[in-house]
Amino acid sequence: TIDTATHGFNISTADKDKLYVPTFREYLGICKKYGSKPFIEIKDSREEVINKIIDTALGYFAASEIVMSCGSIAELNISYKYNRDVFHHLIWGDQSNAGYEQSIVTLSQMTDSEGKVNAGIAFNITNLSNKSGYDRAKSWIDKAHAAGLLTCLRAADDMTEVRAMFELGIDYYPTNTTHPEKLAELGVERKGGYSYLAEREGKRFVLKQIHHEPCDYYTFGNKI
Repeated sequence: TIDTATHGFNISTADKDKLYVPTFREYLGICKKYGSKPFIEIKDSREEVINKIIDTALGYFAASEIVMSCGSIAELNISYKYNRDVFHHLIWGDQSNAGYEQSIVTLSQMTDSEGKVNAGIAFNITNLSNKSGYDRAKSWIDKAHAAGLLTCLRAADDMTEVRAMFELGIDYYPTNTTHPEKLAELGVERKGGYSYLAEREGKRFVLKQIHHEPCDYYTFGNKI
């Protein structure tokens, strides 16, 4: 069962029948209901299991709305060969410089049925408040973008790091928290080409200045 007392949630007020980790199908249904894209992390290297995961998700979403992620490029390749229109996201992979270089090359070859690069990569680079960390992150983000990939960095839980990520121009923001106090620290201001908008119906929206359209960013089905 789920207990979030450390985050200020009074578990006694919750529906006891819902205090459990949802099944995969329940998770997909929740994502569908609230307009979130399913972000699925592969935990199995068997081809038949990976294919079944995709088939199940396709029962709820179009391929282009599904994100398959993994720390193994080999397992992502299995998923890619089964359905190239699903977005594929590598979580770090080989974190050496040579490893990142090779991952960028491999991922840039993952194209959708229209021939467009359809993959992304997360770099395990922190300490963005320090010049060395910021410059290293920028170098790899620029290389990934040049190859047509989308990018993100390690979980955006610290607001100082989040602001740096906006300035670096990453494309999506994984996080371990959607706590209101954390979100409130963002305020309403412009940073790195984006505007933070006030909450609407319990959701916080980020506006891309270039397109002037609200863009939701997700973490495992929850909106930041």
